[in-house]
Amino acid sequence: MEYRISTNLKYRIFERDDDQDIFISTKNCVVECYISEESRIQFIKIKAILVKLSSISNLMTVHFLEENDLYSSVANLEISANLLSIMLDDENKVIVKG
Repeated sequence: MEYRISTNLKYRIFERDDDQDIFISTKNCVVECYISEESRIQFIKIKAILVKLSSISNLMTVHFLEENDLYSSVANLEISANLLSIMLDDENKVIVKG
């Protein structure tokens, strides 16, 4: 798979067949998700981000989780699998750019 995810946070990868799930801990920081340069969505009390990658699609699904399981997802979105950046910045905010 040619997916590129850049992060400075702790993560775990789970593989099933040709699919990958990447579980990224956000340390309950504020998460700012930039849809474009002018648009962002802000989430508070997010414990983790789950990125689901599939070998049959050029999209990835990003889930924002209040707890450590998929059933606690407060939002999800599909974005291009080319590049995803999930970084903790100097203000202890998690910045998501896709």
